[in-house]
Amino acid sequence: MVAIVLIDLAAAPPAGPPPPLPAASPAPLLALAAAPAARPAPSRWSFRLAAGPAWGFSDGVALQPMAGAGWSPSPRIRLGIDLGFAHHVGSTPKILSPAVVDALPLRAGAGLSLGAARLEAGAALGGYRAHAANDQLGLRAGAFISAGWTFRGWSSLHPYLAAGLDAYARKLEVRVDEQVALTAGTLAPWLAAGLAWSRGAP
Repeated sequence: MVAIVLIDLAAAPPAGPPPPLPAASPAPLLALAAAPAARPAPSRWSFRLAAGPAWGFSDGVALQPMAGAGWSPSPRIRLGIDLGFAHHVGSTPKILSPAVVDALPLRAGAGLSLGAARLEAGAALGGYRAHAANDQLGLRAGAFISAGWTFRGWSSLHPYLAAGLDAYARKLEVRVDEQVALTAGTLAPWLAAGLAWSRGAP
């Protein structure tokens, strides 16, 4: 028995280093390298319609419908333009016919979205047409600031509320027969409620 064990040990091959492990396949690395880079979100167009009370003329509050369009280069930034319309009538006891003014406020600027809230600021142009003894056309330059809140609703259509302030460089006076029939100050606050529609990635 002892001789058999010794012969078996002597016949066993000498122990050598362990065989090398197979090299990792480069397929996963090639798959990662071939994967396309993530594309940025596409730009988004948006439109809105609204109406609300507006102040600033001597005849008091007036209804101001407005319409706007915007383009968002990123989810938080919006570049937009809005056009409003308001009808004003002023008179004094000393004049026979009242003065009628159609105001066309134009606002163009940029907005920053903070969740559902949005802050906007930019340039404002207060166009007007006065129907008095003679028709008068004019334009007042200024700036505006506004804050809005969007209620996320039906797919691309969202209700929203906004409040803003237009500030103009000069006042406006409309005269009839040398009498001041209607005036507008340099500050014109407004409120708006309406619907916003957007297209593209949120």
